[in-house]
Amino acid sequence: MEEIKKSKKMSSQPLLWKQASINFNKRGWNISSIVVFFIPIKNLFGLMDNPSIMVDYLVIGSNPILNILILEEISKKCYEKHEHKSVAVFCPNQPDYWNYELINDDTFWREISKKRNKNIKNIKELFQDICFNLQKEYLEILLVKEDNMFVKYAQYDKYVDGWVFHLFEKDEKENKLKLDPYIEMQNDIKSIIKEEFLKNMFKFKLIKKIKWENLTEKNYPVILTKKVHLTSLPQGWINSSFNSNEDLIIFKNDLSLCSYGSAVHIMTNKQKLKEISKEDIVNFTLKDCV
Repeated sequence: MEEIKKSKKMSSQPLLWKQASINFNKRGWNISSIVVFFIPIKNLFGLMDNPSIMVDYLVIGSNPILNILILEEISKKCYEKHEHKSVAVFCPNQPDYWNYELINDDTFWREISKKRNKNIKNIKELFQDICFNLQKEYLEILLVKEDNMFVKYAQYDKYVDGWVFHLFEKDEKENKLKLDPYIEMQNDIKSIIKEEFLKNMFKFKLIKKIKWENLTEKNYPVILTKKVHLTSLPQGWINSSFNSNEDLIIFKNDLSLCSYGSAVHIMTNKQKLKEISKEDIVNFTLKDCV
């Protein structure tokens, strides 16, 4: 049976985060705050009835392998410091320009086995090994599971030193992108990997599914988080610039310091794409996000 974590109304979140969610221009306790947030005017200022969750980390992106590696490293940090942290994992159902076919490469698994000092032969064994060692007494992991949930926009707020993510639901059939057959195949493989990731997370009872209370078209979900780790190129919700170096495209945005995989770079040469994707995994290290 899946464990459930219920959301809270934005009105019950701490004052500074409520102010951040609507980009309120006066922060802290003042007359304006009392009027806006505490006098029961019928949601005049919006968002107060919206379902929300607050976490220490948000791991967002469609790359399930990078997602679980980030969880593993956060878990290690929690264990070493004896700190309890909460993490939301959000895998938007969006295409990723990355080589997932590498999981069928024996050379890749030999490199993974050498790095982990353990014989790992396939993606199932990798996920099981990570899940077995995740420190669930120190780490609460929440899943944003809805397949038709996407980021509308996200904003950093200096007063809370954190991020506010505004989500929305849409019909997945609308405006479906036409992909290169090669990339479409990679994303078909990614879907299988994602299911394996979720199966193991639930099997080991490591994850709770978020139940968005009071969810309507108007009352969309909001995620409040101190830190963000991004594992695939954000599509439409953050401004990115890029530089090209022959076949390599390198991205830069407000989350670059905490980005991995295709959120950092895309290789347009299909032969080289597998190698750069392999490096993303084999040389993975958790970035110290600011």
